[in-house]
Amino acid sequence: MQQRKLRVIKPEQIDSTIAYGITIPPDIAIFFREVYFTITKTGNTIILTSGTHYSDIIKSIKNTDVKLEDFKV
Repeated sequence: MQQRKLRVIKPEQIDSTIAYGITIPPDIAIFFREVYFTITKTGNTIILTSGTHYSDIIKSIKNTDVKLEDFKV
């Protein structure tokens, strides 16, 4: 597996906040399209855990009888 480097993503606006990013290979990026990630720092390791954004679940079940208690993660 090829290693990736964390880089500064330079915004065009001078007064905007600096953000950081990693280039994700296309096959992985396409598979995880529109998936939210939780970022955890453990020692000197960064872990990205994929998951679903709760607000998206709530939007999709709005006006139905489905409750979040019915789902297991």
